[in-house]
Amino acid sequence: NYRGCAIGGFYGLLLHKAGHRVRFLVRESPRWEALQKLLLEKGWHLGCSAEPSWEAVMQPKDVPDCFTTDPAKALAGVDYVLVATKRTENMAVHEKLMRHNITCPVVFLQNGINICKPLGEVPYQAIETVVLFNAVNDMEAGKIILTQERSDAKLILDAKQPASAELAEILNNTGVVAKADPEFAAIQSGKLRVNLINAVNALSGMTIEPMMGQAGYRLVLAEIVSEAMAVFNRAGIHPKDARTPYLTGEMYIWLLRAPQWVYHRTLARQVRGRGKGRTSMAQDLIAGRVPTEIDFLNGEIARMGKEYGIPTPANDKI
Repeated sequence: NYRGCAIGGFYGLLLHKAGHRVRFLVRESPRWEALQKLLLEKGWHLGCSAEPSWEAVMQPKDVPDCFTTDPAKALAGVDYVLVATKRTENMAVHEKLMRHNITCPVVFLQNGINICKPLGEVPYQAIETVVLFNAVNDMEAGKIILTQERSDAKLILDAKQPASAELAEILNNTGVVAKADPEFAAIQSGKLRVNLINAVNALSGMTIEPMMGQAGYRLVLAEIVSEAMAVFNRAGIHPKDARTPYLTGEMYIWLLRAPQWVYHRTLARQVRGRGKGRTSMAQDLIAGRVPTEIDFLNGEIARMGKEYGIPTPANDKI
């Protein structure tokens, strides 16, 4: 696993608990030095807000063997590499993998579509995924918290890649749901449609629930989703939301544009309880982690619009 973010840490801790040997590759930095000190004192914990009694733990004694800043040590003899960085770092990750002659399957736990396309031909099996859950990394406490039930924490892998089925079985044996799905392209574009809220939330300066309660923000979101659907239709892509398959893109747009009372009886139920929550892009912007992933979300819609001759002024502006 390249870098211990929430999603990478989530799967790394699950695999560690299941008895697999896991190595996290981290950067030398004051942030890592502080985290290393904490982990050596308390270990690393994975919890679930919906199941308070469940946890996966990496004991302090295991930390030195599981974490390294040395790519050669991290990548020696690996069966799989899980990449959980922001997509802005993919080329640097790819170059590191090439320098260390990696030929095993490399799994990208990232947002967007066409994740591996910019890498060109690669000597390893590049597996794109769709992560259908949220996890929060509380670094000060040495904990990662899954914010929903484990049965709802799903990972969809591209079934076109031969190693996807085997990896899905390995992950299923850790207690979460993983599936190599032949409808991967539809599910991946459906997740991109959902992620188009990220930039709106980041620019609003608000948390998700109150932002979505304001008609103006919903209308902006409706416009960028509408453009995305037009682009997908021209490209022959039919997005599928794996979490709410009954909510089509057209219905989602209609509900975003609907009167306030309709919103409160429908979509508001999906965001209820997220009053203090922000999208990952909003968190990045607040923390000064730039560049953000905007080019791989709204930017992807803008690029596809140019390719297929569909105007995307709202996504261009965002």
